[in-house]
Amino acid sequence: MFQFTVSENLFKATKKQWVNEYMFFLLMLESRKARFCVVSNINKRRGNRLSPGEL
Repeated sequence: MFQFTVSENLFKATKKQWVNEYMFFLLMLESRKARFCVVSNINKRRGNRLSPGEL
């Protein structure tokens, strides 16, 4: 019984951390997309093509 409680608590903690990691990942993805849009807009104004290094 005690073992079950411990593993359940561990699962809850892991799940919470997983959600935090996932939210952080989504946030990073959004900011990357935003930066990509900004960079591509700047490059369009300059008339350059987007280089892979700027992604």
